[in-house]
Amino acid sequence: MASSACPPKSLPALLIAPLLAVLLACRMGAALAAGEIRFAPEKDYGPFVYQTAEGRVEGLSIDILEAVKSGLDSPVLMLPAQPLAAILEAARRGEVDLISSLRPTPERSAYLAFTSPYVQVPAVLVVCQSVSPAVPDSGPRSDARREPRSNSSSFSASSSCRTR
Repeated sequence: MASSACPPKSLPALLIAPLLAVLLACRMGAALAAGEIRFAPEKDYGPFVYQTAEGRVEGLSIDILEAVKSGLDSPVLMLPAQPLAAILEAARRGEVDLISSLRPTPERSAYLAFTSPYVQVPAVLVVCQSVSPAVPDSGPRSDARREPRSNSSSFSASSSCRTR
């Protein structure tokens, strides 16, 4: 995915930019005071964020971040792509200001602040028609219009203060 596929004034950017700007202003005072936002991309969470064989970081979350960067007062410094566990440890140490494509959990909420989800992905199991599913389809759910929270991705910001 090339970031040029998403023009800076696209509808998703217009919807996300104010939310991200509020998050950054409220939760990332230390990063803004330092003059840059340290973004930690995940190495292998395609199609949302991943590192290509050529070393480029790409994906839906990168396209969205590129679209909103022009509306931010501080530059975004992209750190080297890493596995999620390393990124979360760096966030706990206050070495990361922004992470994308991350599901909120109570443990993560202790040191990260989350935006509202910017994408929701319904998770389903797919089997051949000749295979009887282990869990029968119970028909339409009464809450079918609600997306499950566990299948949402949002931006998160480290809430720990940076020390120098």
